[in-house]
Amino acid sequence: MKVLLRAPAGERPHSLFLHFYQGNMPSTRLHVEDWKIYFDLGDVHAFLFAAAQVGPAAIMAALSALGSVYPGVGTVVGAIVGLFGGGTIIYWVFQAVALEKGLYIGVDWNGPFPNPAIGLW
Repeated sequence: MKVLLRAPAGERPHSLFLHFYQGNMPSTRLHVEDWKIYFDLGDVHAFLFAAAQVGPAAIMAALSALGSVYPGVGTVVGAIVGLFGGGTIIYWVFQAVALEKGLYIGVDWNGPFPNPAIGLW
């Protein structure tokens, strides 16, 4: 399996897609844009759901591990861990799984002030 990091054509330079190649078919997984990490439903199951079932400490550990594994995600994860509580993230993860939707989590900036941003897509 190969991993390729690139900004998609026509996207702003602060956008990042992680592509996983299995054979010749890429599958977009994590999408980072505007200080938000976008998880599709498969990513929610793969990265967050099991940790959410264990508890707040596990979900924070899972996000921290995600930030150290994927380059470019660490800065956003650091902001997320600093702004959100584990219980809030768990609440949104369970909603995403129950409604079969993706989840975004990150920061909206109001000048120099970070505001938490979380929701379904």
